[in-house]
Amino acid sequence: MAKHFFQITFVVSPQSRSSFQESLGEILQAYSAAIKDTEIRVLGSFIGEGNDIILEIGLNSLGDMDAWSQLPDAVLKTHGQAKGKTVLENFAASVISSQSRVLSEFVLK
Repeated sequence: MAKHFFQITFVVSPQSRSSFQESLGEILQAYSAAIKDTEIRVLGSFIGEGNDIILEIGLNSLGDMDAWSQLPDAVLKTHGQAKGKTVLENFAASVISSQSRVLSEFVLK
């Protein structure tokens, strides 16, 4: 079980939500191929306002977060140059803004 979580909150353009979902799926496929045994959760608003999508990636150590910076290369390797470029462009075009943080499990005593 992960000790930390890299959490990214994406504000997605309502018109681009399906493009975002498709490209995020392709991106996570590449990430999972590059980084084995990673816990990944994707959460979205169920009740309430907002077009936020939250991505949580489990980290066994804080150094695992460095793999996220290599993600464009992993997408291009997994999907090839042409498709990989399209996936990354569609993803970037659908995101209005994003925020990231690293979370650690909070243990109550």
